[in-house]
Amino acid sequence: MAQQTIKLTWDQFTNDVTSQPETVDLIAEDVLVFSSDQGPVNLKFDPPENFGMVQVVNGTLHVQVLKRAAARITCGVVIEGVTHGFPAEDVKTGVNTIPGQGRSDGGDGSGMP
Repeated sequence: MAQQTIKLTWDQFTNDVTSQPETVDLIAEDVLVFSSDQGPVNLKFDPPENFGMVQVVNGTLHVQVLKRAAARITCGVVIEGVTHGFPAEDVKTGVNTIPGQGRSDGGDGSGMP
């Protein structure tokens, strides 16, 4: 089990919520940690049964990957009481995912050897 950190950012010029990294490798039992320097995050998991154990820790959302499968994670950020992205706009905002095939980078999910 590894932890993967996903930082969400709202771009005021394009009105898109983007993630860093852009693509997340979904590996069963990994924990995805979602945060934003701009405010609280909103997330929608599709299909929801691939994810579980949601916790909020110091303002970040921790979610466990239950199953290695294709999925869509739609995202939003709340800034000064205004929601950008999900759920206000359930369109292009989100994290690209790929079903994990195992680790080739040393195992911590960071993409770094």
